[in-house]
Amino acid sequence: MVTKELPKGAQLLTHAVSGRHITPCRNADSDLQVRLWRQEPTTTAKTAMWEILPISSSENKHLVRIKNAGWNRCLTLKNAELREPVTFAERDDDDEGQIWLLVHAGPAQADFVIACPSKPNLVVSPREGLQINATPIEVEEYGPWTDQLWRWRTPRT
Repeated sequence: MVTKELPKGAQLLTHAVSGRHITPCRNADSDLQVRLWRQEPTTTAKTAMWEILPISSSENKHLVRIKNAGWNRCLTLKNAELREPVTFAERDDDDEGQIWLLVHAGPAQADFVIACPSKPNLVVSPREGLQINATPIEVEEYGPWTDQLWRWRTPRT
């Protein structure tokens, strides 16, 4: 596991394989599941972007909170169980379900997985077998599959 510098400011969280990015379902400020959505890489919609906020921890420098740039809501995992949906909940600094582990394979690797710290074998991924425009996001077991890889990207101007 490699520690890489986190991006500053709002970023698109882009699925490495499809090029789609994570966005709140129905782009609403409510407790809904997040999904993959295709928008122009030039989007400036704050609700489509995320801030990667480091969590102070002497044991692990890879822990982050992933907060929406438009609303005070974070990517949240209510239960660390296989196929559990990733939701969009009000930010709560005491909620361990809002803490994520970013894992890069190497220093030259742009892609990373977003893992559950209490069960690092569970990683964020699009729901298997779905290729629809608004593919739900859930956690699945880590494996050698490219659909589990993400990257952050600053929107183009």
